[in-house]
Amino acid sequence: MTDWARLHDAYGTAEAVPALLAEAATATAVDDEIWSELWSRLCHQGTVYSASYAALPYLAQLIAARAPVGYVAPLHLAAAIVGSDDGPESSAAVRQRHAEHLPDLRAAAIANLAHA
Repeated sequence: MTDWARLHDAYGTAEAVPALLAEAATATAVDDEIWSELWSRLCHQGTVYSASYAALPYLAQLIAARAPVGYVAPLHLAAAIVGSDDGPESSAAVRQRHAEHLPDLRAAAIANLAHA
């Protein structure tokens, strides 16, 4: 279980992130305002935070639940988090710690390319 109160996002404590992820799970439009809020908190101007890394498994679940459509908001956010070199951990360490999710993220990206 993730202790979000001990993690940080762009605005401080990450206690709001679980509710935002839950709301994102029900968002039907890729331009839904919830994605702007999550981007702002988890990948603010390319900077990531401890909560960003903790959100990766939840984003992977959201990605798996969606059919390929070309652009998948949680996949875009997850890729930005994993690829960021502006955070509290090295991107190599993040990739190693979340190695179990990366093949699924890659497969989702490939599946969505045909629809882009």
